[in-house]
Amino acid sequence: MTTKWMTALGIFAALGLTACSERTEGHLEQSGRSLGQATESAAEDIDRAGERAEAEAAEDWNEAEREWNQETREADRAMDRAENDVEREVAGARAEMEAEAEALERAEEEGDRAEAEAERRY
Repeated sequence: MTTKWMTALGIFAALGLTACSERTEGHLEQSGRSLGQATESAAEDIDRAGERAEAEAAEDWNEAEREWNQETREADRAMDRAENDVEREVAGARAEMEAEAEALERAEEEGDRAEAEAERRY
């Protein structure tokens, strides 16, 4: 082969490699853009999932708090009813004891009067 042919062949090969290199570079750029878009899309999906999970957790917390408050109110009302029942029972028992004490006092006074009357008669 002559030098001209070798030079022509070298130029042809160089042009082919350049074209191939440019195509490869274009594919790499396209792949990079696709990867970037996929990464961005995945990040957005993760953000949305995080927001949903956060909203669900907040709703669960609020529901648990409502239930706790309801149970606390019910327990407070039950405690108030029990206290009122005990106060009524204590008041009733106190009234009975006072009535019995008064009856006993009257009986003692009657007994004293009857004894005094009996002594006076005899």
